[in-house]
Amino acid sequence: MFENQTNTAVLLFALSASEESKYKHIQKGGLLFHVLTGQTLSEVKKAGLPYFHFDEKLQKGSSFGERFSNAIQNLFDKGFQNVIALGNDCPQITRKHIQSAALQLSSGQNVIAPSKDGGFNLLGIQRDAFGRQDFEQLPWQTEELLSKTLVYFGQRGQQPKLLRVFSDIDTVADIAFLLKTVRSFSNRLRNVLMEVLQTVQHHWLYSFRYTNLVFFALPFNKGSPLSFPSH
Repeated sequence: MFENQTNTAVLLFALSASEESKYKHIQKGGLLFHVLTGQTLSEVKKAGLPYFHFDEKLQKGSSFGERFSNAIQNLFDKGFQNVIALGNDCPQITRKHIQSAALQLSSGQNVIAPSKDGGFNLLGIQRDAFGRQDFEQLPWQTEELLSKTLVYFGQRGQQPKLLRVFSDIDTVADIAFLLKTVRSFSNRLRNVLMEVLQTVQHHWLYSFRYTNLVFFALPFNKGSPLSFPSH
């Protein structure tokens, strides 16, 4: 069914693992994002739709909004009528969610999978709903993105279908939350998430112990505020 649906393309809009780790300061980020991209691509391929991965080599523009808009426009220029765009930082999204978005698009419905931070993790958009200039000016990478995107569609007389809310990975706290609440991750991904979390915890514990060692080694002075000795 999906193999014969050629008017919808999937856009994986994600930097390479090495580049992504520069912006999301997570220890072992290179390994983490390498695994996340691999898993996302695996689910995209299983969905049975044409797909394109736009990393930093293919992204064009001076801002996130401009680069994202250019990537979507690129697929419309290739002749696709619908685009399903997603990143690599939401491991809860599977082929079933991508296929569900494709079905909604084929029935004339735009689709959004909201994220808990006020943005979204997946966007299914039709060609006639894409106003490049207005789309580019949305408040990307802010907590207002979802609400402003709904306004964007509303101004075009469209109400997108909302899928379930997902959590993405921007911080170590996100990793801890996902490990605690999600049971469906592959062993490979779960092991990497745990390795990243344990590395951070070990680093924090070492820093905490070192700080305490320095603190309690200082001479006690009742008459003035605590200060570190100069070197």
